[in-house]
Amino acid sequence: MIKASADTEAGGSNILVAPEDTVPPKVDFKNRNVTDKWWGVLYVLSYIAFLSTGFFLVSQAKERYTYSDGARTGISDHFLSEAQECCADDTDTNGICSYVNGGTDRRLASTSKFDGDEGIFDAFIEAPEIIFGLTALTLGKYFKISILLIVFLPCFGSAY
Repeated sequence: MIKASADTEAGGSNILVAPEDTVPPKVDFKNRNVTDKWWGVLYVLSYIAFLSTGFFLVSQAKERYTYSDGARTGISDHFLSEAQECCADDTDTNGICSYVNGGTDRRLASTSKFDGDEGIFDAFIEAPEIIFGLTALTLGKYFKISILLIVFLPCFGSAY
């Protein structure tokens, strides 16, 4: 129940509220009943669907190129017919068509370990130091910001 203080009756604007009216006296965190069971079931089913879809996609992945002694030698059999169809009227001698049209791939002459046409996740697999470096930079940046806040926040606290 909201109780008016003496200030309110005298024309002031302060209203005092008893603590038992604003905060429950006890929060039961043990032996609680589960509510929204159907949403919990839906969450578990969506998580299982997410994982199973990911595993299915990974299981259907095919190699793009054939390799011999760590060097790329050609297009894999799975993609060869599509590459021949794509490069049938193309005279390009670089990239994928270099294997079909008999040219040489300029990327093979470089010393880079990247193919040049991989996605970001392929690059992370081929060079895991990228992920570790980016994570270290991110954590270091946030660590420095938090230290600066801890050190300099008391300086600005009196202004507010």
